Amino acid sequence: MDKALATIQFQRYIVEKIDFRLNPSYSSQVENPEIDLDISFNHKLAVDTEENFAQLTLSCEISKDYLDSNKPFFLAVEMVGLFSYDTILDGDKRKQLLLRNGSAILFPYLRAIISMITSISSIPALVLPTMNIAKLLIDNNEENGTTNEELPTK
Repeated sequence: MDKALATIQFQRYIVEKIDFRLNPSYSSQVENPEIDLDISFNHKLAVDTEENFAQLTLSCEISKDYLDSNKPFFLAVEMVGLFSYDTILDGDKRKQLLLRNGSAILFPYLRAIISMITSISSIPALVLPTMNIAKLLIDNNEENGTTNEELPTK
């Protein structure tokens, strides 16, 4: 029987930043307006190949120009997922597995944080739709030329 496929193991996540700002000047002409919130996602991968350990940073910004564009709020969340992985993964497979699967693992936590923060902030809760976050982030990184880095060894 063939050896099982190489895997990553999710250890935990850490919320590194939450920045929420209400727009005191926000006004809407209708009671329940449809608002384009300009949501952007980003990620960064750092790998320690000696320890078989990786940190995947997943971030989201919502309505960065909230004051100028009359949006009800600005929200930025940055979280780091800590992963270990099998030693049989080579560089490209490791990177692909960590970016795709790691992003998919972290995204529900990010969605929950965004929903929770907005629901307790005197505005209707924002519930992000489910999406293929890994594909979105990889496409975004290819467009922006984002790179990944090696963690310093001990």
